Amino acid sequence: TYLTAESLQPSPTERAVIEKAITEAQLRATASEAAVFPLLKKLLTLELLPELEPATVDLAREFVLRFQQLTGPVMAKGLEDTAFYNYNRLISLNEVGGDPAQFGVSVEEFHNANSTMAAHWPHTLLATASHDTKRGEDARARINVLSEIPDEWHDAANRWSQWNADKKVSLNGHFAPSANEEYLFYQSLVSAWPVEADQSPDVAVLRERTGAFMLKAMRESKANTNWLQPHVAYETAVRDFIGRVLADDADARFRDDLEKFTRRVACWGRFNSLSQTLLKITSPGVPDFYQGTELWDLSFVDPDNRRPVDFELRRSLLADLKRQFNASPALCAFDVLASESGAMKLFVLWRALELRNRSRAVLDRGSYLPLPSFGARKDHVCGFARTLGEVSILTLVPRLICGLTRGEEVPPLGASIWEDTLVALPDAHSGDLFRNAFTGETIEVRAGKGSSHLKLADMLRRFPVALLESVSK
Repeated sequence: TYLTAESLQPSPTERAVIEKAITEAQLRATASEAAVFPLLKKLLTLELLPELEPATVDLAREFVLRFQQLTGPVMAKGLEDTAFYNYNRLISLNEVGGDPAQFGVSVEEFHNANSTMAAHWPHTLLATASHDTKRGEDARARINVLSEIPDEWHDAANRWSQWNADKKVSLNGHFAPSANEEYLFYQSLVSAWPVEADQSPDVAVLRERTGAFMLKAMRESKANTNWLQPHVAYETAVRDFIGRVLADDADARFRDDLEKFTRRVACWGRFNSLSQTLLKITSPGVPDFYQGTELWDLSFVDPDNRRPVDFELRRSLLADLKRQFNASPALCAFDVLASESGAMKLFVLWRALELRNRSRAVLDRGSYLPLPSFGARKDHVCGFARTLGEVSILTLVPRLICGLTRGEEVPPLGASIWEDTLVALPDAHSGDLFRNAFTGETIEVRAGKGSSHLKLADMLRRFPVALLESVSK
């Protein structure tokens, strides 16, 4: 809630929030503490003001204002900076503004949210990373893959824990790290292990970064140590565990198995990242890109995500992409995809932002139309159209990539993947031509019964995501 100095009374919604918070606080309070809550409720709902002397009304309003200003930081400290470091079921969900209990949304819910944004908040900020996020946007995309392979992940985590059991230390009858901290450690390694073509293979650097992250995570969780009273012996034991597990002369079976597993996850995670990047650029709102996220962002929480960014590298890669694309769009898309490097993401970002800049009015003010899908792989695509006047821009991205590729480490391309899957367009689009921003291909919309359609086997045969701009009838 946020009542202003001029508020006469809270809205019904605000009152309900205040009353719920007071009730829950009373249930947790001691007998002596509980006595204050009836008064606090009357004060926060402004019911107390008529009972006060005129001279104290302004003081009461000032208290309410300052109390409200305090609740935000307290909530952040309790949830994002404490609970999110304890509840490690799937750490990609433990993000600022997120809910660890919410495993994504359906395509229908996504479209409903986008439609609402287009109608009411067309210039809302669309951010997937900032200086304050818990981990890099592409690290989250990797971890999300684990939700598709729970059995395989369960077996891997248990296997690694057994192999590394002799590297733990017992302190006062408890092992360091705890099982919960060890589970966080393995997810974090999967999210950042250097398997990408343009990642440094220097495990020593990752060892230092992971150790610093785990120290912060343990102190934030406050389960076995904290910032005010650090448990130095415990922290040292966990740091030594990480050092032994990732030592250059450590048992090779763990690192080999981790790398093999992570390569599988990273393959599908890359395409999650490309889908996420394109959706952010073309959905209703204004896309925001945190420094360095033009390439793969596999960082941990700050200060890891505030490391210096090599902007010269990004300028050089972009210049190369522009030269290749101008020579042959299709060949450029093929080479980028084959590279498995951050150039894939930079390519999507550049081509989509270039189209957005050229057709800003369509993506700023255009209507939003979900595109229904049909066929064998209909649950693995998300598509929508943005239209203003005679111009339409279509976005098509794959989802749930592991299931889409049937567990194979391959790009989700062509008829072998998409089979007979179609996306439907209004019949008025029959015969329209669209140009693919990534491959340069021109595609004609085919007529159907009651609606026109596009075959995903055609749309996504050269590149795993598609951004189509209408060019003519």
